[in-house]
Amino acid sequence: MTTKKFNTFEYAAHSEPCKSESAGVHYQDSFETSRGHVFLVVTDHGCPKGQPSELCDVVLQRVRYYMEHEPDERNADVTRNALIYTSGYVYQHYNKGGGATRGVSCLCLLYSDEQVFYSWIGDVGLYLFTGKRIHWLTWDEKHTVTGTKDDPDQKAKRAFLGEKPIIEPLSNYEDALKPVNGDTLILSAGNVGKCIHTRATKRILKDSMPLQTKVTRILRHTYPDTDPQSGALIILRFHAVSHTERILSTDKNDQDPLQVQQKKEVDEKHTKLNWKNTPVGYLKMIFAVLGLLAVLYFVYDLFIYDPHPPVSISIPTHEAGPEEAVHVPEEVAEEFSQEVVEPVALPQDISYTVRSGDTWGRIYSQFSVCSWFIRNHPPNTGRFGSQGGLIAGQRLQIPVKYSGDPQLNPHYYTEFTTDKVGSGCQNVDSSFLRSFEERAGN
Repeated sequence: MTTKKFNTFEYAAHSEPCKSESAGVHYQDSFETSRGHVFLVVTDHGCPKGQPSELCDVVLQRVRYYMEHEPDERNADVTRNALIYTSGYVYQHYNKGGGATRGVSCLCLLYSDEQVFYSWIGDVGLYLFTGKRIHWLTWDEKHTVTGTKDDPDQKAKRAFLGEKPIIEPLSNYEDALKPVNGDTLILSAGNVGKCIHTRATKRILKDSMPLQTKVTRILRHTYPDTDPQSGALIILRFHAVSHTERILSTDKNDQDPLQVQQKKEVDEKHTKLNWKNTPVGYLKMIFAVLGLLAVLYFVYDLFIYDPHPPVSISIPTHEAGPEEAVHVPEEVAEEFSQEVVEPVALPQDISYTVRSGDTWGRIYSQFSVCSWFIRNHPPNTGRFGSQGGLIAGQRLQIPVKYSGDPQLNPHYYTEFTTDKVGSGCQNVDSSFLRSFEERAGN
């Protein structure tokens, strides 16, 4: 059992060992990178009974390697590219002898700057519990591959990691998940996902017990002694986050399509039985008809029937003579003729954590902000070396309102091009900054 608590979240994680030949092996891992915290669940569906999964170890190692040594990518792409890189590595490593790779499922989640980015492939689950409802975030029809042209009757099957040289994992892309205080994320592999929507699991999640106790009870509820299968579970709970409004990256179906269909069939059968064998059903139908008639009557009375139809009344027109013309003073006319122009809002600062090896040129290539503005930005006071150099680990506020990139500063980027600020910030000083702020209306 692994448990840790940080400034804005805490988590607990555990893996249940393999006990049967067909259960597969499920691993989980978590680690911290310069971008934020990374959480993984991996499943090797073909691992023999009682043996550790070398394939799961390789996947965890490759994902960790990529997340710790990735190029300068956006957070929205890094989890997806990590799975693509790992799948290609697994495919090349295990197919040199012409053999086939076993099915491997993987879910990779990155929590960075109070935002959640995730990608997945195969049979894994990610759920968001808001205290009242569980949202399933990793179900999509693209999970499955239908029959081929030569065999159209082939049963649908899930796509897995390492089956092909290049895969296309599912991801929330740029629609970052922004949780609020009290939200809980559940990462699962194995049969855990089938029990997430049960009342027993929801009662456990609502309880105020510690996270490690919740993980233990959910696994005990999912894997009793009579069902010797394995699984992995990670629970994250957020606190002290700055978001006041929850933003869901994708609001997927709350239940598996098969479970929904079965529940619907049971409900229909139970409903028909009640209508046939009890008079309560007939009373409900009568009240429903009466209610519908009442609604129709109200709609007719309010919007259709008019007891007082409009009467046309002709009003004689009167043309104003020259003596009745309205005189407007010139100063008043000029005041109202002037167009009121509101100052354009400047873009907000972007937080950036200095990494080892960063230079001012590298930061400029990313944000197009001259180093003079960053060093003299008030929130960054005291965050540089003795000569104004960068210090790894310091979190800087990048004032992109002084950026020459039209994507980051769409209204004033022309004020900060290289020909105006100089290739080495030699044209920038306090008077330059004061002149721009007066033009921008700040």
